[in-house]
Amino acid sequence: MKGYRYYLDTELLSPNSMGYVENCYEETLLGTENHLTGHFDLSLPSTMHRQFCESKRGGYKVKSEVASAQGLIDFYRSYGHLQVNLGLFDDYRVVPPLPKVAGSLQGEFLGKNLVASLQDWKHRLSDIYINDIGYEFMYCQHEERNWLIGAIESDGFQASCSELKKAYADIVRAVKLEGFLGVSFVGQKRFSLEGCEGLVPMIECLISDQLNLGYNDAVIGMPHRGRINTLVNVMGIPLNTIYEKFDGSYIPESYSGDVKYHLGHSVDRVIADQHVHIALGYNPSHLEAINSVVMGNVRARMDNGVSHPYAIIVHGDAAVAGQGVVMETLSMSGVDAYNIGGSFHIVVNNQIGFTTNPRDSRSTTYCTDIAKMISAPVFHVRSDDLKSMIKVVKIAAKYRDKFKKDVFIDLVGHRKYGHNEADEPRATQPMMYEKITANESILEKAKPELIAAGIPQSFFSETESVIAQRVENKASLIDCVEEQQSSRELAWQHYQSLDWQTPVPAVLSQDIQSSAQQVAEMPSDIILQRQVGKLLEKRQLMADGKENLNWGMAELVAYQYLINQGCSIRLIGQDSIRGTFAHRHAAVFDQKTGEKHGLLKETEDAKFHNYNSILSEYAALGYEYGYAETDPKSLVIFEAQFGDFINGAQIIIDQFISSGYQKWKRCCGLVMLLPHGYEGQGPEHSSARLERFLQLASEDSIQVCVPSTAAQIFRLLVRQALRPYRRPLIVMSPKSLLRLEQAGSNLESLTEPFKAVIDDESNDVVRRLLLCSGKVYYDIKAYALEKEQVVHCVRIEQLYPFPKDALEEILAKYSELEEVVWCQEEPKNQGGWSKLRDYISEVIGEGVRLSVCARADSASSAVGYMSVHQKQQDELMRKIFLEDKS
Repeated sequence: MKGYRYYLDTELLSPNSMGYVENCYEETLLGTENHLTGHFDLSLPSTMHRQFCESKRGGYKVKSEVASAQGLIDFYRSYGHLQVNLGLFDDYRVVPPLPKVAGSLQGEFLGKNLVASLQDWKHRLSDIYINDIGYEFMYCQHEERNWLIGAIESDGFQASCSELKKAYADIVRAVKLEGFLGVSFVGQKRFSLEGCEGLVPMIECLISDQLNLGYNDAVIGMPHRGRINTLVNVMGIPLNTIYEKFDGSYIPESYSGDVKYHLGHSVDRVIADQHVHIALGYNPSHLEAINSVVMGNVRARMDNGVSHPYAIIVHGDAAVAGQGVVMETLSMSGVDAYNIGGSFHIVVNNQIGFTTNPRDSRSTTYCTDIAKMISAPVFHVRSDDLKSMIKVVKIAAKYRDKFKKDVFIDLVGHRKYGHNEADEPRATQPMMYEKITANESILEKAKPELIAAGIPQSFFSETESVIAQRVENKASLIDCVEEQQSSRELAWQHYQSLDWQTPVPAVLSQDIQSSAQQVAEMPSDIILQRQVGKLLEKRQLMADGKENLNWGMAELVAYQYLINQGCSIRLIGQDSIRGTFAHRHAAVFDQKTGEKHGLLKETEDAKFHNYNSILSEYAALGYEYGYAETDPKSLVIFEAQFGDFINGAQIIIDQFISSGYQKWKRCCGLVMLLPHGYEGQGPEHSSARLERFLQLASEDSIQVCVPSTAAQIFRLLVRQALRPYRRPLIVMSPKSLLRLEQAGSNLESLTEPFKAVIDDESNDVVRRLLLCSGKVYYDIKAYALEKEQVVHCVRIEQLYPFPKDALEEILAKYSELEEVVWCQEEPKNQGGWSKLRDYISEVIGEGVRLSVCARADSASSAVGYMSVHQKQQDELMRKIFLEDKS
């Protein structure tokens, strides 16, 4: 390659530099002209200026000096990673020149004060920082940076001979498996790990090191590349099971299933006489969607306190830089509501995204530069360098254990085939694949290093022979604990009911009254904000039975009742402590001290985890799904600030919540509270997109409910927690009904079961019957009262699974029925009409007309002006009452 002169304009290199000398000098950078154009190291400290002084042809001028050894040391620590050999394609980095210094220098290094020549210093520093591992950490906080310096510059994290032998065996298993599948199923998609096989020994080494540190429960999230290899070589799935999924002989019964490179698994293994549970999360093709799900999974295990869990999140290089959910999950990592003590991030960096080169898929030097938003250290290492991989794993494991923060490993390799095995990559990357084709086998690369470490030649042939025999026999390639049930199956064995009508244990009146008094009880020495004080005074009246319970009180009584029954609650949303509409106030704040006082009374067995969320829907909802699919005993609730905003999490809804059971047999009892109601607040503040959830609803995949009274929300939450039935519950929760007097309920009514359909209180002969759900019921009743008209309106409180039997029972008493009208406040092309009309038609049978009253079809979910909203509302009421024949 051609050498180009390269210059950089900098200020002081470190606090220890003595001055600023205007010395221009030249250094050589190996690369091509293209590689210099516009590609600067974005990790440079903010105190350093980068400035174009001349054209590309003339180079960039440098003014720099280091007047002490410390400046030179800091330079290597900061920029050594830019000169580390990271394999076949590392030309996206810009290498700054070394500072120009001369003579002997004195400085502290490796814990000693040393006087050495410039060349000695360069040799010492190059051996550590420009060798086989690229370290990025100088932006970390002071204590972490100093610890990392000590770890990196010491000899305490070297690979032992036994670890190297284990890593080589892992590589052999990974290579042999891919070879077997490639020959047996030519051209079938498997998203091969070939070129980055080092992922297998890296995960195995990480699990072993974590076990030694006391962590015995690993949760892994990863995309499709390398998943099959991980299923076999980490999760222990027998090769014959994988073979069946490729040859088509495996046909799932009673559920749809998923492609093999999306599948997860959980297993119990024994490593070095220690038991470890390992779970690999199921994941769709939406790259990085699994990240927050894994974090929620780990948090649920932490809150249970049964094991010592941690997360391993595997990324692709293009995805980690390109998918916004990565930023959301990193933003979560240090927040109380989501903190899991740090995650291990491993980037399987094959230096291409589908057919896109690195310089076209990101604006940063490294794909891992997003780690710097949380000051997480990054270690760059080649996938074929076993000793270096083991070293960075050891450092990463100790770092996370000490600082409880995220750490990134950039595992750099290549992709042997195209995006999948049916692709021809030379069509778009001919030069890249010319190098890849000529590249030496990872097994051959590893042997000289291991032989030099004292491993005998016979070890290689014996290891390869044993593993090859297991592959040929389609046997398990690793040993796992043989159990009737995995630990996950044992945890979920009592929550497998498939019937949504499974009965709920009776709710006793004295338990309700006791729970209400607990919620209303407040310490007398707290100084409350005036409106909050009045709210709590009303709650005491409700608890005493002197006033009906409003929505917020009924909800809190439900939580307290469940806690008293031994069920923990996790309630999280962007304003969930106070409530977006100031209705909940699950905690109050002393006006003099700012101290927070929770109103729910926890027990030894059950807790109330209530947090305000970060401003995210995608990652935040994924986190709660992961928590709920892990812990069947807790009631997990995600509340959107407005239901409309949930469309920011549509990937989680589509790929996990609505279809997770049908694809993967994953039960989940997550509750989503989505404020919904047309009150003139405009688009994005009216509709929780009920129609989308109903469109996704099939095969009892989810529950969609629109409760209309305080008692009904109490009953709904209790039902969700205490039944052995675990399916996601979508609640179109109200806004104006939170304080509507007619929506209140007395204490005694809370003892009744949830009513999927509520009949009208009328014994009149009815020929025209209205069906509706939610707020529009009260609009209809108010209009009827104003117009002094009689109207008969039945509320369907559960829209899916559709309560056919309950509706049939109610309609049976209307023997003179001629017409049924579905009434909704949403536009006709939205809301429940499209899904429900078939269900309703089936129930009412022939001879009874079915029609709809709704707003006109609309592309927007709601109008943006209160005057237009009111006009539409009046028109809707006139249609319902037959005053408008148009």
